[in-house]
Amino acid sequence: MGYRDEFEDPNSDFNKGLDEYLEDQMRAVHQVPEGACMCVGCGKAAADIDEYQEMVAEDGYKDADEAVRQNEGTWNRENNHFWCTRCYIRANMPLGVAP
Repeated sequence: MGYRDEFEDPNSDFNKGLDEYLEDQMRAVHQVPEGACMCVGCGKAAADIDEYQEMVAEDGYKDADEAVRQNEGTWNRENNHFWCTRCYIRANMPLGVAP
């Protein structure tokens, strides 16, 4: 499939750079530490989402990131992104791991 320019091509250096920039901005706004699990919908760290805090308290996980890694089918092990339940439903329950 041919694209007219680099702005339309999702794999262009421009758009790859834009994705990294937007992720950095989302992490900064929600103060998500580098390497922590982050919901791609709301931009919150797992530690800031009630359902994962409850898993830590009730199920004995070390931290919310471990709860995500062990339970979240949308967790992307390459970048630590996932969909929290609220955002997953709002995104019409996409198949596979979070982008």
